[in-house]
Amino acid sequence: DVRIAGGILLVIISVQHILKSDKSIAAGDKERQSPEEIGCVPLACPLLAGPGAMVTSLTIWHGSKEGPMAALTAIVLVLGLFWVLMRFVDTINRVIGKLIITAISKVMLVLVAAIGVNMIMQGILRYFT
Repeated sequence: DVRIAGGILLVIISVQHILKSDKSIAAGDKERQSPEEIGCVPLACPLLAGPGAMVTSLTIWHGSKEGPMAALTAIVLVLGLFWVLMRFVDTINRVIGKLIITAISKVMLVLVAAIGVNMIMQGILRYFT
């Protein structure tokens, strides 16, 4: 059940962000975010702290004999990489440029949607086996 629900959420979030244009973001799109909403950005990053990451961590934790150690190692590595990226975000942004970052983010959103569909299919297949 958690796999299916997490997969559905990943697909919905991905499709919403893929279809949202940069022009509507730049214009404000009549929706102003409060500081509290902006502060919740990590919760809006589905690969970092969203339902997919949680389900994947739980699946790894309970899925193999190295589960807890493998899950904790993966979490520490991802958080370390995320810290490095955030530490040098201005430099990365200057070097790569906005157009390439936007293109990469759209491709990553398609991959997030694919992960969501995979999670849905795994959840459905579990009921039929």
